[in-house]
Amino acid sequence: MIASSETSGPPGFLSPPSRGKAGDSSPALAGFLLATTGRPELQRGGQSIEPRAAMPVMTGDRVKLLRGVSVSLVVPSGPTNLSGPHEFTVTRMQADRTMTPEIDLWTTVLLEPTATVLARMPLQLQRSASRFPIYSPQGYTRRVPVTIIWKTESGKTYDLLISSAINPDEPAISLRRVTSPVHLPDPAASTARRTSSSAPRTAGNAGLTADTLYRVRIFPSGKQVPMAETHFQTSRQPVETGDRPLSAEQKLELASGALAEQPPRLGDALAELLTLSDEYAASELALRLKLYAFGQLGLKDEYESARDELRNRYASAAP
Repeated sequence: MIASSETSGPPGFLSPPSRGKAGDSSPALAGFLLATTGRPELQRGGQSIEPRAAMPVMTGDRVKLLRGVSVSLVVPSGPTNLSGPHEFTVTRMQADRTMTPEIDLWTTVLLEPTATVLARMPLQLQRSASRFPIYSPQGYTRRVPVTIIWKTESGKTYDLLISSAINPDEPAISLRRVTSPVHLPDPAASTARRTSSSAPRTAGNAGLTADTLYRVRIFPSGKQVPMAETHFQTSRQPVETGDRPLSAEQKLELASGALAEQPPRLGDALAELLTLSDEYAASELALRLKLYAFGQLGLKDEYESARDELRNRYASAAP
């Protein structure tokens, strides 16, 4: 047996393997397990269980990580990474920050039964609703590259215009005949040394400035009236996603981390959640995260779709 004392987890979430009987209290949801490298070994109630995509873990679950195996445990304070050799018993987390209504709601997303999540997750009211909403970016973004994702119609292309909302001398970025998603270069790669230009930049030389407010407008190709627009703020401290494609586990880890922040980075989370493979997009964790993000953004159709799928797949299922 591998001793867990070699690697300690966050207080109140992980404990060394129990030497006696399992706890007297009924198991409760304690978070979600993402297998980032290799396959962890899990036991529940003394029985081995098969790990699956973004698996919920319960209090009392035993997790064993062999050498070379690594996992990410998604809890309200953010994802926690652990590597083998390591063995632990899962316990319920202890709050490590002052509880507010926002943090309480986020804690519900990850730690309450599905029926409670469905009952408590609000749909915020929107002042105006677009038929073609922009999902990402929204508000403050730390994601690099900045990814623009919006609702599209099959077979159609779009023109994008991205302009600084505070610096009229910064040339706009103009992209023609594209479809969702669109990835923009690293804001840190551009500087304030740009000079004014009447010609907009194109996809080949597009770049963004860090710590700047931008306006995005999306047009049906060749049209002059935008069908959707939003503003977003770039960050001085971006979260690099790298040049290689991300695994589904990495995407869920990034999405969970974005939503764990206060205020949550809703658009950054959706940039990961809306580009998952079908298997992971239908996981309980992904559906909970989408329900939360869509509800906070007031996107009724998307919220109801995530709610219905979460209910149909998981409301009566055992973890």
